[in-house]
Amino acid sequence: MEPKTILTTEIDANRHAIGKPLVYRVHRSVKGGNLADMEAKPLAWAVAIPIDGAMHSLVSVRKNRREWQDLNRLAREMRQLGFIEYEVRDNLSST
Repeated sequence: MEPKTILTTEIDANRHAIGKPLVYRVHRSVKGGNLADMEAKPLAWAVAIPIDGAMHSLVSVRKNRREWQDLNRLAREMRQLGFIEYEVRDNLSST
C-alpha cells in the first residue's frame, strides 16, 4: 500500500477534516538544491498531517517528502499554511 501524501495546495480543500499536525525528525532523503552536505547534517524535520484519522506526509509537487533543516523556518511555513498548533517530536537526535 502506497503511503498517503498531501500537497500544500491541497490543505485548504481538506481543512474541515484535518487534525493536529505532527512535526517529526527524519533521516534526510532530499538533498536540497543538490548542495546540502547530508553527512554533516543527516537529520531534517518533516510534517505529517492527519486527515480523517489517516496520517498524510506533506510532499512536494514531485512527491518527495518536504524536509526542513531549520525548525524556525518550518514554524514559519506552518503559520503560512494556517497551523498555529502542532506537535513536535524528535526521536532521532541524541541532544
